[in-house]
Amino acid sequence: MAKLVFHWPERRIKFFHGDCLPVMEKMKDRSNIGLICTDPPYGSNFRGRWGGKWEDRPMRGDKSLGWITPVFKEIHRVAHPNAYMFSFYGWPNVDVFMEAWKAADWKPISHISVIKRQMGLGYHTRSKHETMFALVKRQGKAKPIGSAPQDVIFSRVIESVKNRLHSSQKPGDPLVQIIEKFAPANQYVFDPFAGSASTLVAAMRANRPCIGVELGEGAEG
Repeated sequence: MAKLVFHWPERRIKFFHGDCLPVMEKMKDRSNIGLICTDPPYGSNFRGRWGGKWEDRPMRGDKSLGWITPVFKEIHRVAHPNAYMFSFYGWPNVDVFMEAWKAADWKPISHISVIKRQMGLGYHTRSKHETMFALVKRQGKAKPIGSAPQDVIFSRVIESVKNRLHSSQKPGDPLVQIIEKFAPANQYVFDPFAGSASTLVAAMRANRPCIGVELGEGAEG
């Protein structure tokens, strides 16, 4: 089950705590969701290393990826015919993600690099970027707002994100840029793996309605 823990009717913002599947089951086919922007569990049993209060807590759904195909099929069902989906992924399991996306009839159209202000921690290399795939419905006619942007996204503001709210917290400004380019103003942004609600905050900054769902501890309100 999922519980509505935040609702701002005037801005059309909703945030649920619980499993995203029951939330989507209540949505209509081909609803008014114009953009899915999300960072799902990677299947890596991830633990953060910045020392934030969420770092030593296991991420729900991250031990295995048995849930992945049913979830992305349901996302496909509820999304607008011309919707975009931007999804981070775990590169060691990129084959699993790609198989699930294609099984759900999502078509990869671009590979996006999000450049971070600070370097991550690492053994062999220290990451200065994160990657995500842009996908569309195979039978849809999605198009960006205005001219097509480049596939490398730089943050326009300095944001120090050291996982203070979530073990895989994302900087907000790159998400704002994606939302402004790929989410029509009259359609919802949807994040079924909302984490620290970075996507919802970015949607509010971009003046878009948004629905977020988070299963993990800390999203209760």
